[in-house]
Amino acid sequence: MLDYKPYGAYPENRAHVREWTHEELVVFCQAAGFQVERYGHTRANQFDEQYTTIYIQLRCDPDRYLEFLQVAGLLHDDVMPRHLLLTAEYAGLHSTGGIGTFVVEQRLTYGVENTLCLYIGQEESLDAELFPRFKLINSQMLVDKVNLSLPVEEIALKATLQLLFYFPNLAKIEYPDYQGLGCRLAQAKRAGLLPPSVQLIVHCHGATHYLENAHQTWYGISHFNAAEREKISSAIPTISSQSTSSAQNKPIRWCSSASAPR
Repeated sequence: MLDYKPYGAYPENRAHVREWTHEELVVFCQAAGFQVERYGHTRANQFDEQYTTIYIQLRCDPDRYLEFLQVAGLLHDDVMPRHLLLTAEYAGLHSTGGIGTFVVEQRLTYGVENTLCLYIGQEESLDAELFPRFKLINSQMLVDKVNLSLPVEEIALKATLQLLFYFPNLAKIEYPDYQGLGCRLAQAKRAGLLPPSVQLIVHCHGATHYLENAHQTWYGISHFNAAEREKISSAIPTISSQSTSSAQNKPIRWCSSASAPR
């Protein structure tokens, strides 16, 4: 931080690229779950005699990191999860059909302590106290308020990327095909934005055209582009041949809901 007076202040040249102050850098690292051991100024290199560069020493103790995640409401047990379920329906949280029941049963099969569940649905009418009661994460905990007006598939991607930062051991991400909730995730996987070690699984409960056929009517403008999003969400790229898990060669799972018509 050259020519700062004092060193912890803003740059005198307001057109200069924004740099960290001590306090900002400390808060940023703490918000990522690190414990700050010490910080200060040091020399930029062996030829510079002035102490003009910020340094920070970090630590990430496993027990304290678990505590950090629990306080943030992102973790409700003492185990780092391996599975992430995305859903817009959850039985008990609100009125739902077969998808919400399926998600609850699937979570019990994996073990609630081993599974994160990200709810991306209509949250405005729900009591905020219900989310910790059901050990759920909602998008408002992970996505900036300015982005909450984006389409649901965009919110799903932003929230998932944030969870992958906090939970680097996640191995599977699963979502339903209905309404194309995971279409951006499928695209991100193909584009290399998701870690190669993460497996995507889409559960095919029944797409929009299936429901239109069951009701013998068109859904109209409310489901505009839904079929395209659903198709994209199921187009998961081929898993690398380096994978040792045979299950990773079968990324699509077909499921039947309790009742076809919604």
